[in-house]
Order: sequence, then C-alpha cells, then structure tokens
Amino acid sequence: MKKLKSETARYDALKKNITIRVKGFGWEWFHHAWSKNGSKYSVKVLADHLRHIIRQEKIRISKGKLEIPEEPKPNVPKRKEMGVLGTQIDLVETLDSKYLADEGDFKSKAGSILQTREESGETSMYSRMQPFLRPELEDLIGKRIDVLTGFDDDKTGEHLERWCQGEVIEVLENCRKPTVNVDWDPMDDVDGGEERTTSSQELMPSKWNKDVEGAWRMDVAIDVHRDEDDEIIMAEESDSEEDDESCDDISSSDDDSY
Repeated sequence: MKKLKSETARYDALKKNITIRVKGFGWEWFHHAWSKNGSKYSVKVLADHLRHIIRQEKIRISKGKLEIPEEPKPNVPKRKEMGVLGTQIDLVETLDSKYLADEGDFKSKAGSILQTREESGETSMYSRMQPFLRPELEDLIGKRIDVLTGFDDDKTGEHLERWCQGEVIEVLENCRKPTVNVDWDPMDDVDGGEERTTSSQELMPSKWNKDVEGAWRMDVAIDVHRDEDDEIIMAEESDSEEDDESCDDISSSDDDSY
C-alpha cells in the first residue's frame, strides 16, 4: 500500500482484494460496505478490514476450516433453504434440478462471452492478471515481458500488431527514455524470426498494461483455451520455446519519464 502513490490507487487495490475474497471465493462473512450515508469509507478503515481478513483466513486455513475454491461459484437464483415438515413434493426436486441445470448453462454462456471478448481484443485475461504496481526497470532484469509490436505484412500491406515475449537482460543507463535490452523468443511464422535476437526496447510508463503499439506488461505463464466441453481453461504454459513469440527492435516517440 505504501508504494501506491494516490488515494484512488490505494482505494482501488483494497476494494479489489476484498472483492476477490467476498465474491470470488464466496466468503460472504468478510463483506464490508464501501460507503455509509453517502460517504466512502476511508483507506485506513478498508485496510484494517483487509488485515482482519488476511489474519482470519490464515488461521482458518491452517486449522482446515477454510479453503480457497478453485473457481468462483455462479450467482444463479435458487430455492431458499427451509425446514421440511413431512415429505417433499416432486416440485421441490424439479426446482433443485433446474437450478443445477441453470448453473451449468450460466457457466457455459459466460465462458462463451469471455472467449468472444478475448478473441476480439475487448478484454484480456493476461492484462487482468498484471500486478497492481508497475515494476521498476531494475526489478525487470531476469523477468519475462510482453510487448505489443507492429508489423507490416509484405503481401497485403496491412499493418498488424501482436504481443511478443522475451527476457529482460539489462537496463541501459544514460538513455533519455527508459530502455532495456531484451532477449526475444523465436517467432517461426515471421521471416527472419526463427532465431533468438537481442535488441533494445523502450518501456514507457504511460504504456504499461495498455492496448496500444509499444505497450508492455509482464509475461503471464498461462494459456487460455477451451476444452472439449467448450469451457474456458487456464493452464500453465510449457517451457517449450516453439510456441513463443519474439520481435525485432522497436522504438517509441513518447516523451514520458520513468
């Protein structure tokens, strides 16, 4: 929290961390309102609540009384749980089975919408999994990054963009703009891209985790795809370099300072 430079950034980070646990994990007992009588709760109040959550989850997990679910539970309307007097009629079982069917249908449709948005570039799982803070240049050495690079198609003349991956091996000193040397992964579907290359790359602060040419972010080692049941699957990528991408030297005209 101390590294975040504005109250808005701190408030947003706290809200996301609390929401992950309440809505994502389904831990409703950790709920906290964002405002009272029209006034937002302060960063200190939310930070104290998050500390309480973290302490409690550590205690409960260590005692086996709590576990982090593998996926969020769909919020689909269902029959209210009530006491039973006598024998339940068949309609109750029908309602319960309909809820289970609705839950499966809800997950399937949500997965289809997510996949469509991913393919259209409207949203990105990789972008959402980035850290809250933009890494400092010195912290990037030995880490893998993605850079959105522009290419010209010689056949069609079309200008294309794609994310390229590589490892930061050096921070260049005495440069007017923040610049690093990157060891790029091979890219077999591009002429001349079959071999690994090393080149300098500007990493402008204004283009951190954006969707414009020259944008950059951390390389998240997951693969988003669909399984045989047409459900979204996120799996860790293999260490094989055959599926990786690389790019040549890129320059930017931005004047932002780090």
